Amino acid sequence: MFTICMIINFVENTVPAIFFYPRAILHDSLMFVSPPGSLDLLYNPYSSWITGPLFLKVLDLGKKHTRSSKEDPIILLMGNHESQCTFYSILYARQNGVTLVTFPPRCSHRLQPLDVGVMRPFKGKLRVAQHNWMTANPGKVITVLHLAPLTNADYQAFSLQGYNNSFC
Repeated sequence: MFTICMIINFVENTVPAIFFYPRAILHDSLMFVSPPGSLDLLYNPYSSWITGPLFLKVLDLGKKHTRSSKEDPIILLMGNHESQCTFYSILYARQNGVTLVTFPPRCSHRLQPLDVGVMRPFKGKLRVAQHNWMTANPGKVITVLHLAPLTNADYQAFSLQGYNNSFC
């Protein structure tokens, strides 16, 4: 399992991607040809959930790139997963000018604009990139080492197209 977290905004730019790998040790080869400035983090290899401490690192990267503060606040739209709604995440957000707005879990697609308007097009482009790689490399298997490079071109296109109001 491989997880990518993306932060984008209304003015058509993105924060570098955050890649989560199910590994005990991080190797430089995992980030080969990844989008510029990307952050690589490890999570428990037995679970694909992003934990509260990892989500704090996501918030920190978002703060660094958006330069949010109490004087220049931002609104963050995100899922309502327990790993993202921890006491420390909420406290960090308040202290750094981030207003958290969450969507209820398991609600209809009309209340999930991130999935419909952002992730669906991105996943479609990623599927095409994976298909093209498989066609160009017959008999080979896509491994975790190929994920960041395959994501790179699609994330760059994603950054330039300016998808709206999204986080993770």
